[in-house]
Amino acid sequence: MPIQIAIHGRQIRDLTMLEEFINYALVKVLFSSSICGCFGGLIGHFINNEKSTIAAAHRDGRDWFVYPSIVQSSLIGAAGSIAFLFFITAIGGLNNFNTLNEYLRSISVSVIAGFGARSLLPRMVGNLEKQLSEVDTRVSQVGDKVEEVDSIAQAAAEDARKAIQQAESAKSSAEHNYKTIKEEFDTLTLNAQLIEACAAGTEPQIWKDLLNRAQELAASNKASSAIWINIARLQRHKITFDAAISTLDNLLNKYFANEISRDKNFSAAYYNRACYYEMKFLSSSQSAERQQALADVKSCLTHAKNPASEIEQMRDDKDLAELVKSAEFVALADLQAATNPG
Repeated sequence: MPIQIAIHGRQIRDLTMLEEFINYALVKVLFSSSICGCFGGLIGHFINNEKSTIAAAHRDGRDWFVYPSIVQSSLIGAAGSIAFLFFITAIGGLNNFNTLNEYLRSISVSVIAGFGARSLLPRMVGNLEKQLSEVDTRVSQVGDKVEEVDSIAQAAAEDARKAIQQAESAKSSAEHNYKTIKEEFDTLTLNAQLIEACAAGTEPQIWKDLLNRAQELAASNKASSAIWINIARLQRHKITFDAAISTLDNLLNKYFANEISRDKNFSAAYYNRACYYEMKFLSSSQSAERQQALADVKSCLTHAKNPASEIEQMRDDKDLAELVKSAEFVALADLQAATNPG
């Protein structure tokens, strides 16, 4: 009957200990099977009495299992009956130990199993070993498959990782190229707008907005040399020559500091600054401004790739129309022609 366990009057749980741990029908069958198996083992021993007696007397080194004693035969019979009974039960041969028919069947099976235990047990053990070997082989094969699948999975994961890296690299490269192209396009657009804004009829708000955008780029070191040149050009037309000259001074300082690589606008900066100094000279008649303009002309010719072309351009430039008539300019032009003839 159920046993109740309680602490301080409080019921904790009901345990049916005997029913849970001991099955009376099973114990009864096991006991009966053992006795019947012993009986079967004794019968087998007496049938082979002569061989058993010889083996017991001489003990000629043969396995005791082949020619056991009477006690050994009884124990072998008991073990064999129980083992065979479990096997029969496992495959559904015995279903209900409480019925008379099943009980009688279990007794007969036990006697037969005990009688043939010496031949039955090795076969059962051999069959079990074979099954275990097959299971071990299958487990080994499954293990090999698992390792193969794991290797394939790792290779696939590595390929996927490389593909992701390549995709990320391609994405980064595409973004960089897009950014570079966009910056170049924006620079070209802004340069064109700055040049257009130099026209006399440009609305002040328009050229001021463009000038602010260009100066912000210059302040953040993102402006190209062309933008610096066009900032100065717009300042020359809309503000003052001094503002334009100051911008070109800053550009040349960046060239000297290697913040900007020396491109074609290096000599163009000198050319434009010469124009602005000359225009100031024409307004103020200060000889120092004419001398500075001539010094910039000389620097322009020194750094130009094609000085002769620069001289021709200066002779056609309205800003330098008076300067090119001066003796100093003629001397510079003659010197350049003598230095680089043809």
